[in-house]
Amino acid sequence: MVSYHEAFITAFTLAIPAEMYDKSQIAILFLLTRFTPSQVFSGAVSGILLANIPVIILASLAGMTIETSYTAALCFAFFIIIGIYMLYSRPPGNVIRKDVHECKNPVFTCMLLCFFTEFGDKTQGVMASLALHYSTPAPIILGFAFAVILSTYVVVSFKDMVRVNIFQIYRLSGYIFIGFGIMMGLGLLAIL
Repeated sequence: MVSYHEAFITAFTLAIPAEMYDKSQIAILFLLTRFTPSQVFSGAVSGILLANIPVIILASLAGMTIETSYTAALCFAFFIIIGIYMLYSRPPGNVIRKDVHECKNPVFTCMLLCFFTEFGDKTQGVMASLALHYSTPAPIILGFAFAVILSTYVVVSFKDMVRVNIFQIYRLSGYIFIGFGIMMGLGLLAIL
């Protein structure tokens, strides 16, 4: 059985590169042009967590019925594919339309926009595959939540100070996913 700490650290460590220059972060930058940082932060974190927690829970339940060697093989393949995709593709461009319908509550507007930008996102796939493999939702949810809060705080707080090459960050994320894929592959060999 895998330790609670291992699942937490893995979820936290993989959620950070999965969120780097993601659609939701582009949405957050857009929302910061319209609302206060505290409104954007609380709405964005809520929306991202609401979109991902049910997926983590369902994947954990499915993982309880699947043999560990199969889940390790799925994670190995998924992480390698995501890593290669990130190495050879461009970061997402402008995914936000200027005519976004706003609700009366700015926090709710931020929550809805981030909620919908998360569907089908690589972060959702990464967290689902980890939950499938570890079959325990609590450490995955906590590691993911901590990473989302940290990455959202950095984007909201330091958006004007950070000057980085987006392509290098995206490529670094690809290498991190390939590294975790290789580790999953080595873990699969140990299982077999």
